[in-house]
This record gives sequence, structure tokens and C-alpha cells, in this order.
Amino acid sequence: MSLFDSLRFIRIIRLTFYTTSIDKLLQARIIFSRRGYSLSFSKGTKEAYEEDYSADTNFLLANAVRSIDKEKIIRGAYFIEDTSLRIEALSDSTDFPGMRVKEWFASTSFLELDEAIRKSGKRRSAVVKSDIALKLPNISEPIFFHGETAGRVADTPPSFEQSAIYPWLSPANFNGWFIPDGQTGYPKTLGEMEFEESVRYDFRAKSLSLLLDQYDRLNAAANIPNNFIANRSANLRDSPQLELGLSATPPIICVVGYKCSGKTTFAHIAQSIRDIVHLEASTFFRSRTAEEGLTINSEADTLAYMETAGYDAVARSMIEHIDGLSDRAIIITGFRTPEEILLLRTLYDNIVVVSVSADQRIRFERHIKRGRELEIDTYRRFKENDLSHSLFGLVDILDDVADVSLTNDGSLQDYGRKVREFLVNIDGAQVMPRPETAHSEAARSLLALSKFDRPATCDEISSATDKGRLRIRKYNVNRALKALPIFAHRIVRKGQLLSYEKTDRTSIIVQLIKLAKEVNPPSSRPG
Repeated sequence: MSLFDSLRFIRIIRLTFYTTSIDKLLQARIIFSRRGYSLSFSKGTKEAYEEDYSADTNFLLANAVRSIDKEKIIRGAYFIEDTSLRIEALSDSTDFPGMRVKEWFASTSFLELDEAIRKSGKRRSAVVKSDIALKLPNISEPIFFHGETAGRVADTPPSFEQSAIYPWLSPANFNGWFIPDGQTGYPKTLGEMEFEESVRYDFRAKSLSLLLDQYDRLNAAANIPNNFIANRSANLRDSPQLELGLSATPPIICVVGYKCSGKTTFAHIAQSIRDIVHLEASTFFRSRTAEEGLTINSEADTLAYMETAGYDAVARSMIEHIDGLSDRAIIITGFRTPEEILLLRTLYDNIVVVSVSADQRIRFERHIKRGRELEIDTYRRFKENDLSHSLFGLVDILDDVADVSLTNDGSLQDYGRKVREFLVNIDGAQVMPRPETAHSEAARSLLALSKFDRPATCDEISSATDKGRLRIRKYNVNRALKALPIFAHRIVRKGQLLSYEKTDRTSIIVQLIKLAKEVNPPSSRPG
């Protein structure tokens, strides 16, 4: 199934994860969001089944499902998950510790395990398994999904810190002791991997992926037109959505910035404290181009496609999906053109644009740790990629089109605090038009240039900036506009003064600058 098909679904089967583990819930919500879905949550006060491990995993999960159904804990479709472990040196025909992994891990230490393996004289190999039972309201028996990852127990105890955003990537669980097979380069434990790198090796991500494949099919069936279905009630209503409690009109938060500035991390932090839908623009772009049978191999190919299809083509592909989530809070990451932001600004009153920035060297270090796009392997190539990114038109004037600006040069904990503070304060925040005097010299120079229907000299543009604030010097006008060739065409002619004229995209960025707001949290307002 094309991912673009799943993003077009209007009717979605509401799915609930029944678990006592907040870490598992957060991981599942992030995995679901990568496929365009949100996930409801029912927190159990105890495990869904008695911890009798004499039977196999599927038998236990089936009993758990029957217990949940009997107690009517959840209405609708739901799933449960169980993790188990086989340490080869300590196992025979039965896995050790098997499904007792939680109790076993709490009562042992790395050094005790290391000594036991060494005494056995056997290999350090291990397999971590994840089993899921999906229960649908109109089917008596659950559907099972299994994912597993083979690897080995590390030679030394973990010495890394727990991830502040992805708590399951931790030295304090078996992920910190387990090195998955199939890695290139220096082998890492699952717990010390960056999130994007870990998904490929994570046992639970594998079982969740299989569950999502089935969920896609179920939602496809739920969206079959009525004329193709017989004996179905005419009263077809969308399933109710979870109340979010963000505000009367849940916001659509567009997070923009350069590569590795913290856009996706912003979304994941938000999902750790709220049930927020995360939409990644690149997912819609890939689905759109795949549907058209196109192969996109580079930033240049992407830009060429947008020049033909329209700079707002990706945003247009997302409108139907956004409309179907009108009662949900949404975070959108991955927009790169002013036209994309302007389209959403025009259609929705509840848009909040957040720019995220970080020092280029820090972003490069994050990129290397992330382990993706291996062709961008030097700082020089990373800077070249930034230049390619700037050709789309948005990143060089981010703060002037954003309602809120966040810096992400510090630790993950510091960034997490900033994001959480923003999300808390957006409830009841006062949104006001931003005065022109609050803009940068680049934005004010563009606003001044837009007033001319002909090429204008730097001195003329400078004069036009004199509006309730000190005039921008003509030398600064030149410096600002020279750095924005997409929006200001530089004209150098012999015997004439240097001048600039509007391009076909100037009006777009000017509209966006004028639409930028100031978001004042309730605590910052007088009275």
C-alpha cells in the first residue's frame, strides 16, 4: 500500500494501546506518527494478565485480551505488547529469562550476567523479542505480531547517559547491555543509539511496524466507498477523537529550521506530554512523487520538481489530511518554502509557526551522530547542503516569518524544557500582529523593496525603511538584500547605481512577513 493512500483516509479506526509502561507508549506513539497516525492510551493499574510464564507468549497475550474484554476496560480496537529475552548461554529448550525479563533485570546486574556467561563457556549471543496482540471489537480472537532482534551481550557495562527524550534508549534497561547484529562501523548498544538509527534494530519497532501494516489494511477497508459494500448501516459516522485539552481550537504548529536544528525532536518532545499528531512534510513529498512515478535523488531534483508542480505542492497534498484532523492538535515539520507556510496561514487561523535554530557546527555533530545520509560526511559537504536548503527560500529569513523562535544550542534537557514551556504556555496565549519595527533589517528591506514597481537603488530602499524606526543605512540594505537573491534581484550596470528589483517570489515572502505574529503567554500579560 502506498503511504500516500493511508494519509488520505478520512475514516480511521481508533486504536488504543493498553500498557502500564509510559516508555512503551511514547515509543509506540512516535512510531505511529511516522506513518501518519495517532494512538490512544489506556493505562492499566496492573499487568493485563497474571505473571504465569508456564505457557507461551501468544497464550498469555490471548488470556490477557480475554481479561480486558471481560472487565470491559476498553471499548473499541486495542493492542497489548509483551517483551521477552533469550540469552543463549543461559538457555536450553526454554528461553532464559524469557517473559520474566522485567523481574530478572530488576534482580540482577551486568557484572552478574557477565560472570554467568563466562562460566558457561558459551557465546554472548542474545535475542530480544516483542509480541503484540491486536483485538478488534467484532473478532473473537486476537491477531498476533512478532518482531525480534538478534545480537549479543556487551563486553562491558554501559557508560552512556539515558536519552532525555527517548527514555527506552537507556543504560538502565537491557537495551544498555544489548548490541544488535548487522551494524556497520563501531558496534553500539541499542540504548546508546540515536533514535533514527535505533529504529532499524529495535525489536519493538519491528512488531509495531507489522501491526501498522495491518492497521493500514483495516483503515483501507474502513474507507471503501459505500456503493461497494452491502448490508451496511446508513448511519456512518467518524469515530470520536480523544479530547486534547490544548485550547478551544487545537493549534497547528509548523516547526521550521535547518537540518538537525531540532524539528523532529520538538515533535517527539511534544508527543511525550500530549496526544499530538505529527505530520512530516517529506513523507507527503515522497508519497506524491512515488505516485507520479518520479525518482528524486537530490536537493536539485526536489527544487526542480517544486518549480514545476508549485512551491506549495507538498502543503496542498496535506490539506485533506489536516482537514480530517480538525479537532486534533497537529505538529508539522519539514516545510522548506514560504509558499507552504503561506498556504496554511491563508487556510487556517490556528497556525503557529515556530523557528528552531542551532549553530551550524553543532548541527553537523548531530548529523554525524544520527548516522543518516552518509554521503554528507564532512563539514564542508554539510555547509553545501545548507546552501542547497536555502534555495527553497524559507530558512534564511526564519525568525521574521515565525511567531516563536527557539534556540537549540545546548543540551537535550535544556531544549526539552523550552519546548515543554512553549506547549504549556500556548494554552490561552494572546496572539497579536507583529509590528513592522520588530523585524530584522533583511525583512524591513524586503518590505521597502516591495513598495517599488521598478528597480530601486539602495538609497531609495533605505529611505523607504524610515518608518517609526531609524532608517536602515544603504550599505546595510545592500548587504541584506544581496544575501536574499531569491526575493531581491540585484542589478549591476555600468555607469548606473546598484539597484534591486522584486522577483516573482517577493510578494510571497512579504505577505508571510506581514502575517507573522507575536505569541504572548498568559503569564507575560499585565493584570
